Amino acid sequence: MSIVATFVDADSFTVATDLTLNYHAGRRVKCNCGVDGFRYGTIDSSSYGAPNTTVNLSSGSDALTVNLIGLELLVKELIKEDWRHYETKTIS
Repeated sequence: MSIVATFVDADSFTVATDLTLNYHAGRRVKCNCGVDGFRYGTIDSSSYGAPNTTVNLSSGSDALTVNLIGLELLVKELIKEDWRHYETKTIS
């Protein structure tokens, strides 16, 4: 299940409510950019300002696009040698 996300720029997005406990530095995310496909990133920081949490991705993350529609946190152990093969689980 995906969390609805709103595009801010190539390395940041917002999600509704205060999700800073789950969307913290070091967590990996899989972002669904619709027709542009999936983008993967690592959270650099997050902050809450009512009514949204703004999440900033680290410089090594894939660039987000205006077609961003949702995301999932990647929370399992590394599978193979590429973090794009993490299992996904949505945490809200």
